[in-house]
Amino acid sequence: MINLNEFKNSHNQKKICFIAPLPPPYGGIANWTKLFTGYLVRNSLADVSIINTAPKGRVTEGRGILKRIFISGFAMFGIESEVRKKIKVEKIECVHIATSGSLASIRDLLVAKLLKNKEIPFIYHIHFGRIPEIIKNNTVEWRLIKKVITLSGYTIVIDKSTQKELVPIFGDKIIYLPNPIDLSSLPNPIEITENTVIYLGWVIKQKGIEELIDSWKSVRDEVKDWKLQIVGPYKQEYINELKEKYSFEKIEFLGEKSHEDAMELLNKASVFVLPSYSEGCPYVIIEAMALKKIILGTSVGNIPEMLSGNCGILFESGNKEELKEKLYQAIIQKDKFEKTKELAYEKIIKEYTIDIIANKILSLIERLTEKRC
Repeated sequence: MINLNEFKNSHNQKKICFIAPLPPPYGGIANWTKLFTGYLVRNSLADVSIINTAPKGRVTEGRGILKRIFISGFAMFGIESEVRKKIKVEKIECVHIATSGSLASIRDLLVAKLLKNKEIPFIYHIHFGRIPEIIKNNTVEWRLIKKVITLSGYTIVIDKSTQKELVPIFGDKIIYLPNPIDLSSLPNPIEITENTVIYLGWVIKQKGIEELIDSWKSVRDEVKDWKLQIVGPYKQEYINELKEKYSFEKIEFLGEKSHEDAMELLNKASVFVLPSYSEGCPYVIIEAMALKKIILGTSVGNIPEMLSGNCGILFESGNKEELKEKLYQAIIQKDKFEKTKELAYEKIIKEYTIDIIANKILSLIERLTEKRC
């Protein structure tokens, strides 16, 4: 590990280029980019430049596959051109590629080959939890990602399942690091909370929204003074479909909020729920842990690891009956989860703070650039 204070006071700031999305739209990787690069710049820990890979449209705006291929195809070559320019003009010493996989895997390989040719070391940062699935099915996506990992100096993964799959193939090149949190960006946890269950995220089927609404129908009849808040961007057509299938009684759709406003709503709530079908290392779980919420999450991605040690409640994705049972338990036995909330907060302090994660990533960069010299 490096000493951040010594590193800050030295004049040996590395020139690091991040190939990653920035908000808008707001999302897990974009949040990571803004948080991590902002921390490096504020603390004078690196000379940072960013090539923004944020998509032009949102999931809720109906980006079809043809549109994605068309737009992404042009963007890939534009990004490669930007990398060439930065290598030549800015004398980049190390590159950090953040990826969501899928079509971005093609771009990643183009950039990886360019960097290898120019002898610029890079870190590959896999921000999703589908690796075990795509390895099992030997998809084209996996074959592309495998080539990029081979070319990388280190590859960071954000969940233990991915680490378990990749270490036997690539050894100590694979580094597990969860997403970090900057506690100074959050409000102080409040002790007296409202009788509210809250969901934060994209309002789409893949996030388990329908199971949540359907489960709430039974729970609300038992806990009449509670409400469910659903916060996040949505497509009105999808909401209209939901209205035809489910009751919205005691459910508030609050739409998209700024991060600051979303955290204030989360802070006021008593219970947080994330019923997703697929996740990596979701920021919103980390934020709920930091704000001392009772947390319900599906057993996908890194959520089981995050909530291990009695830090939350797990349930099977897509299982409405189990979700209903766990919601009811969290509400009726709310006082019994005080220790759970404290354990979750302690875990954040020990494992997820930005200081800890930044130290580890900067140590990797130091090793790569030293090897180059």
